[in-house]
Amino acid sequence: MRDNLLMRLLLSIAGVTACVVTSMSSLPVMADDMPQYNPPAVSGAPTRRVGGGTRGAGDANPPVLALLAPSSVGLTLQAQPLLYWSLSQPVDKTVELAIHYADPMTYGFDPILKTELKSVAVGVQALSLADYGIKLDADVEYEVSLALILEPEKRLNDVITSATILRVSPETVKNLDTQAALTPNLLAENGIWYDALANLSAQIAQQPEQQAQLRQQRAHLLEQVGLSVRPQAQVDIVVLPETAS
Repeated sequence: MRDNLLMRLLLSIAGVTACVVTSMSSLPVMADDMPQYNPPAVSGAPTRRVGGGTRGAGDANPPVLALLAPSSVGLTLQAQPLLYWSLSQPVDKTVELAIHYADPMTYGFDPILKTELKSVAVGVQALSLADYGIKLDADVEYEVSLALILEPEKRLNDVITSATILRVSPETVKNLDTQAALTPNLLAENGIWYDALANLSAQIAQQPEQQAQLRQQRAHLLEQVGLSVRPQAQVDIVVLPETAS
């Protein structure tokens, strides 16, 4: 009798625990867990991000192309960072990637990379500079651009989005403890935009059970630089302020 009572009690506790775990996994992210981006105080032009609606005419539902970057220069600690971008709808057109020096008078006008992307999908996706053998020099500002080529014979109709990136060393960033875990929140607080976004996006891919909360965090991070998120079943589509309505 005592054994049966104990077994029922244990099963009851297990059931309550399962309910609590299930409920917690669906809870919204608390404000304290949201990444807070502090734009860095760096020299250079104050506004750099460009994007990403169509320049052609006659399309009632044009694709939106967006680089996930702040309007001012974004920082990274990596020589080969991941660059994230978004496409609003399927296309059968070519997307071209180019990386130039932001100061061509000093470093040259030729791109350090110009190529067509092999994989184009709807929603947020990543570009790895390591895939192209490209390394960014420290303390040199670069401009990254994507062009959706609607009409190869009329390149003025390209849908273009661009942003800038600057590689810095950890020592140049205040209050960044290189011995601590570089969480998205810590990176965002220190103005390391590209690494904060890459870290958070990696968690979304690696932790499907926490995907809803992590996508909330990424959406909050993007909203702080004026990028709106339209969540779908498995992907987030990012749009620019002028196309958000």
